Amino acid sequence: MNIAQFSVKNPVFVNLLLLLILIVGFITYIHMPKEIFPVIPLDRIHITTIYQDVASEEIEKTVTIPIENVIQGIDGIKEIRSQSMEGRSFIELDIELGRDLKKIAQDVENEINRMEDFPEDAEDPIVTDIESEFPVIFLSVSGDKDELILREIADELEDRILDLPGVSKVIKQGYRDREIWIEIDPDRLYAYGLSIDKVVNVLRGRNFNLPGGTIKGEKEEIILRTVGEYDNLREIEDTVLLRRKDGKHVYIRDVGTVRETFEEETFYGRMNGSRSINLIVLKRRTGDTIKIANGVKKIKEEILSELPPSVSITISQDSSRWIKNRLKTMYNNGAIGLILVCLLLFLFLNGQMAFWTAVGIPASFLGAVIVMELNGMTINMLTLFSFILALGLVVDDSIVVTENVYRHLLRGTSQVEATVIGTQEVFAPVVSATLTTIAAFVPMLLMSGMMGKFMAVIPIVVTFSLISSLIECLLVLPSHLADFVRLPKNRSHKKIEGRFITFLRKKYITLLSYCLRNRYKFIGLVLLVALGVGYYAKNYMDFILFRAKDIPGFFIELETPEGTKLKETGRVLKEVEKEVAKLSPADLDSFSTLVGAQFDYHRGIMNPGTNLGQIYVELKDFDAPGRRNGFLVLKELRDKLQFIPGAQSLTVKEVNWGPPVGAPIEIKIRGKDYEILNRITQEVKQYLSTIEGIKDIKDDYKPGKWEMRIKVKEDKAAIYDLDVATIALAVKTSIGGTKANEIREGKDEIDLIVKLQENFRNNIEYIKNLKIENQFGELIPLNNVAEIDWEMGLTAINRKDQRRTITVSAEVDTDIITSNEANRLIAEHFADLSLRYPGYSLSFGGEHEEQQESIRSLIRAFIVAILLIYLILGNLFKSFFQPFMVMFAIPLGFIGVVVGHLVMGEVFGILSLIGSVALAGIVVNDSLILVDFINKSRRQGWSRWRSILWSGKVRLRPILLTSITTIAAVSTLAFKRTGQDAFLAPMVISIVWGLLFSTILILLIIPCLYAISDDLMEVIFNSTKRVSWLRKKDNIELAEDKQIVIKG
Repeated sequence: MNIAQFSVKNPVFVNLLLLLILIVGFITYIHMPKEIFPVIPLDRIHITTIYQDVASEEIEKTVTIPIENVIQGIDGIKEIRSQSMEGRSFIELDIELGRDLKKIAQDVENEINRMEDFPEDAEDPIVTDIESEFPVIFLSVSGDKDELILREIADELEDRILDLPGVSKVIKQGYRDREIWIEIDPDRLYAYGLSIDKVVNVLRGRNFNLPGGTIKGEKEEIILRTVGEYDNLREIEDTVLLRRKDGKHVYIRDVGTVRETFEEETFYGRMNGSRSINLIVLKRRTGDTIKIANGVKKIKEEILSELPPSVSITISQDSSRWIKNRLKTMYNNGAIGLILVCLLLFLFLNGQMAFWTAVGIPASFLGAVIVMELNGMTINMLTLFSFILALGLVVDDSIVVTENVYRHLLRGTSQVEATVIGTQEVFAPVVSATLTTIAAFVPMLLMSGMMGKFMAVIPIVVTFSLISSLIECLLVLPSHLADFVRLPKNRSHKKIEGRFITFLRKKYITLLSYCLRNRYKFIGLVLLVALGVGYYAKNYMDFILFRAKDIPGFFIELETPEGTKLKETGRVLKEVEKEVAKLSPADLDSFSTLVGAQFDYHRGIMNPGTNLGQIYVELKDFDAPGRRNGFLVLKELRDKLQFIPGAQSLTVKEVNWGPPVGAPIEIKIRGKDYEILNRITQEVKQYLSTIEGIKDIKDDYKPGKWEMRIKVKEDKAAIYDLDVATIALAVKTSIGGTKANEIREGKDEIDLIVKLQENFRNNIEYIKNLKIENQFGELIPLNNVAEIDWEMGLTAINRKDQRRTITVSAEVDTDIITSNEANRLIAEHFADLSLRYPGYSLSFGGEHEEQQESIRSLIRAFIVAILLIYLILGNLFKSFFQPFMVMFAIPLGFIGVVVGHLVMGEVFGILSLIGSVALAGIVVNDSLILVDFINKSRRQGWSRWRSILWSGKVRLRPILLTSITTIAAVSTLAFKRTGQDAFLAPMVISIVWGLLFSTILILLIIPCLYAISDDLMEVIFNSTKRVSWLRKKDNIELAEDKQIVIKG
């Protein structure tokens, strides 16, 4: 019993199976998380170490280099990058593809924990493995209220948001921790013969709450506890520093002041120009963005109703808004594609057969949804696009089966017999066609780099859909065709179908006969065209990794001169905010400002600095009334921001949707000496400025602040019984402050910070005369044991693979030059760099590196796809040669790909190439079934010409129908010019135009190739026999079904 017979004989089982798939699939879809893009593993590990108030070079020497040394030998680490800056060491590890990220992160942590020579006062390094997470929503709390009140509101928001299902964490910006500062007057302190270290030690021994055990009585137990925690500021002031016999003790209040404040501000935020505390809500992998955003909005309204009007909570960067709009667009595209597919089915087939063929579409998709849920996937733009792409593919196998059954019905065969025979006749080619399509998509999983991870969802979803479709086509569809399909009593549909198809067939057979007679000239002409198109594409078509047609927003990045105070940087940013606020309300949605830091969206890290600032300008939705293209708004604002007083540099950068791939131009200059590195950097920047189309040129080498360096004279220090560590700690406590203890109040841990009063700690003369207590209680002036000198430090020291690195980055205007061309010019110009500067090198990263890696891996994927397709076809035809004949359709499709990009005005990109690889599996399906029918008719003893012409005639309808339905399903996306879904247009153009050209050519070229292969066989195996030709004078008569009569 074959599968078609099983289906026909077990209708109850088949229909219950279908019903189960539909119900379970629908329920699963409703509850699946929704997001813009899938969460992808970045295969990166971050190591962050905080070492407060330590200069960048000292951070590099004592923290960064030691960590790099201990982790460099760990298996699986591909590249080490680091940044040492004032108070912080940041190390980023790129991990080899396919390695266990969690295990490597644990190995890194273990190696760091085994380090012996690590600064005691540095915080423990934090090791985290990174996933690409898109924030759900931003909230900003602002108002004319005390900062403590705003903190309480932010805390309440955080607590309630964290209770929402799916929320992983809430990041707070501009939120300062509470601190209690004990600020010492050194003159009064020294007058009592005390040092600042004495204050720290007394506070550390005073604030305790320690269990003392349990007292067991006769009937009860009593817990013993020693209580010494501070309850208020007065108790801290009354802490005894020096006890005297006369009772005139010295208290903290005698040498300084105590006040509650907040930690020193390093950066803060503003929303629409107003000071704010910002909350960024992140979700877990399984969280539903739309549900989380709705929950956050509900919490916001509930809390806002309890607050005075002077306090506002503003929502911005709401990704659920984008998701709903984009999903709506994708749903609309899918619905239009589905309607077009169904209309085409009804046009070419009997209405009942068209209906049951269309039933396979939801069954295939919902079956795929079930498997997606089991694999932890979500509903996002890429999964929906995959479904739209599969929309035309999942009906291909059903069309072939249904059309063949329909052909047998028209000949008068009974329903059951027509179903069984018709299904079984095409069983092998249908299975092979599905496998070849899968074979083209699956190798995309071999793509490496960020692009490979980002696009991996497409082959997975398409494969799940095709497998579900194949099961439905072979197991469920035959039962429906046998039970429910009847030929109409009035044959109007048949007559209409007959006239329409007969007309096409007659024209097609006439054209095919002409091509067969001139087959060598025809094949030669097509090959010439294919070679010409390939030459044109290689030499004259631009390649751009991603080309956005519109943007949802953009960043404004500002730098003031190094050493600028935070307050001054905030003032300069105010001037920029004024210009942003002047944008049209039809364009501007909101803008959020970060003062004292910049977020690197290419790498996903925060770069702090009092001279840095950043504004994110969020635009209205793409479809909002009156909204202009985001690039026009960006250009308008860039022109207005040319001259901002106080700004050392100001750049405006678009936000591109897609995987983080780095800047279009990213040149890494590596070596040892910063003086030489800086010289090379200036050469590179000077050359970049001469290339038209390159803009926003910058580098990450920034001279730091002036450093007052205290160099201990160890011989002098030894005389006074002092060492370097004691001196350094005393200086740090006096100026930077030292945490002496902490007080718990509610969920707050309030640090007690000891430091000099502000007027003293900012006085250089006082610093020189600081007094340090030795082990005998003597106060030794600092200038007795150390000398002071001044040096210009570095803001940050960047390293790559344990060598100092300066990175030069720039943006490109793709209307003038591509990043590929720009990087080529740079590489040629600096080809002799290593000769001019021995020991120094130049390498390319960012988009160029990602582009090269993606193309190489895509070529590998294409080769694997071709080999898999050949293997499947060779097994089907039992031939070494015929698979090449079928695969000749692949270069034919490429002609359409190139023409399509030219006609649509689209440049070639990585998505165009991905579409071309997918096209390889789609285009062979039509030629596969055509060759299979020719082979079967030849095996029945038919002549060469009769077999070729008859097979072309009977396969014309299914070939046209499968191609047209695939084109119709995705065609709406090919014309998208704006919005996030427009970035998929190059891939769709490749498929639509490639399939259009290949379908037309397949119907003519495959028969010609088959005839040529017969010619070769006759010449090789019977050299005396003359090759037979279809003569021009032959009269070809096309009968109703399968009779093709050639009368010479």
